[in-house]
Amino acid sequence: MAALRVLVVLGVLALLAVWAVVAAGDLIRARHDLLAGRTSADAARGQTSAADLEAAVPVPALHAAAAQFHKARSILDSPVLFLGRFVPVAGRQLQSARALALAGATAADVTAQALTDVHASLATHPQGGPARLAQLQHILAVATTADRRLRALDYGPRIGLAGPLADGRNRLTNEVGKTLVSLERGLGSGRAAIDLLQGDHRVLILATNNSEMQAGSGMPLELGVLHTNNGSLHLDTVAPDAAFKVPPGVVPTPPDLQARWGWLHPSDNWESVLSSPRFDMTAPVAAQMFAATGQAPVDAVMALDPVLLADIVGVTGPVTADGLTLAGGQLETQLLHDQYNQASVTVRQDQLGDLARATFARFDAGGWSLTQMGQALAADGRGRHVILWSRSPTDEAGWDVGGVAGALGPHSLMVNVLNRGRNKLDYFLTSASTLSTSVAGGETKVTVTVHLADTTPPGQTGEVLGRGSGAAVDLRPGQQLSEGDYLGIVSLSAPGAATGLSIDGVAAPSINGRDGPTQVVADQFIVRRGGTLDVTFHFTVPGTAGSVVIEPSARAPGMTWTYGAKSWSDTAPRTVAW
Repeated sequence: MAALRVLVVLGVLALLAVWAVVAAGDLIRARHDLLAGRTSADAARGQTSAADLEAAVPVPALHAAAAQFHKARSILDSPVLFLGRFVPVAGRQLQSARALALAGATAADVTAQALTDVHASLATHPQGGPARLAQLQHILAVATTADRRLRALDYGPRIGLAGPLADGRNRLTNEVGKTLVSLERGLGSGRAAIDLLQGDHRVLILATNNSEMQAGSGMPLELGVLHTNNGSLHLDTVAPDAAFKVPPGVVPTPPDLQARWGWLHPSDNWESVLSSPRFDMTAPVAAQMFAATGQAPVDAVMALDPVLLADIVGVTGPVTADGLTLAGGQLETQLLHDQYNQASVTVRQDQLGDLARATFARFDAGGWSLTQMGQALAADGRGRHVILWSRSPTDEAGWDVGGVAGALGPHSLMVNVLNRGRNKLDYFLTSASTLSTSVAGGETKVTVTVHLADTTPPGQTGEVLGRGSGAAVDLRPGQQLSEGDYLGIVSLSAPGAATGLSIDGVAAPSINGRDGPTQVVADQFIVRRGGTLDVTFHFTVPGTAGSVVIEPSARAPGMTWTYGAKSWSDTAPRTVAW
């Protein structure tokens, strides 16, 4: 009997050994397929240019990734590994690997199907509004389905995982999370855009100029009305802002705007209405101002600049106005600088309006790549080169989610330089900001130094240099301005929890206080022609760990930011953590 028991034990051990060898082989094969699937998925992520997406280039790599993940899941579901699910520690690892394999396969399948459906829709370039609207609605439906399926993914156990599995889970959830954030933004702005396009709407256009900056946007110098109906667009009534005189005192000023910027009369003056970067606050004021001039009410307000117009033309192809045929880069240079070399202001203003109308007409005609246009407009929205507000709370929420509402949040950090010299010298004003943090006593002290340089070259016209008498009105006692000097307000919008806002060398900043979810501090400075100026801000936030969202300034060229060893141009919001 003892010998029999020994034989039984030895037999069981032998079977376990065989099972272990076979199971190990299955696990090795599953791991190989999981890694192969990840490699294919990585290849697909590298194929996201407009041309790649429009041609559905990533689809084969996504199909390969899905097949490899499905193969790994099939191996992990094998009868040989079934018993391993009930082993206390190893079972959790097996459950995790099975769930991740299925989640990876599903994510790849969903993305491939969405790109395939969109590719079929983009095979034609619709001519005219109704067909383009139908195309957008179809793409929105595809994106909605993809979003729903990705949100339903099950990633399996979250805790108690071995290092490689924990890393794989984090990687997959992060990648899908990024995709879901992009989908959320696209769906939000897409639904609002479709609602705007499919109805009969009037949109107030603030055509701004980045060569004469306000806060987070150029200064509105031309106004127009964009009519939308059944997917079609028509821009008319484009005229200089002086043609729309607002009766003083008729339009109420919101409390924060009045408290910080009331001395500029922003509710009476188009050139000052964007003194605050909070477009969700200033756009409704602009709509009321427009109505106060005797114009019919508008349903939405859009601020756009030459960068946006140039990017549209970069996709549609050149436009012609007043004998000029301009491609994207040429149009931007023409509107930011070259037009001001013309002797006749009337000719220049007519040309500006004609170019804007020609751009929208070319856009409305269709025949261009929707993918390329979508990527260009999305980039311009992130950089505040186009910002929108709607009377409809639903649409406004969509613009906000899509990142094009021009709103600031409680963690926003934003530097702006507002032109006060009645010139076009922002074209020659280079700007860079350095951010530094230090921890002391349970708080974080934040310093932002803004570096400005006036690089105005010789040979500029009077309109570029700002010879008008208007600049003298804006000078402080003791300030003197020479030709080509830059006069401006340098402002910092800091997180809402910030305290102790100050500016080096300024005992009592002229602007200091709350602006919605942020705190703002600012004062007026002169940058001498050919010279430089550093303006240093300080504030404190609670806690020893935190983050800020550095918002884009919409300058052209953009402002350069530096934090530690990292530098970037503010073409989109960027989160900095410490």
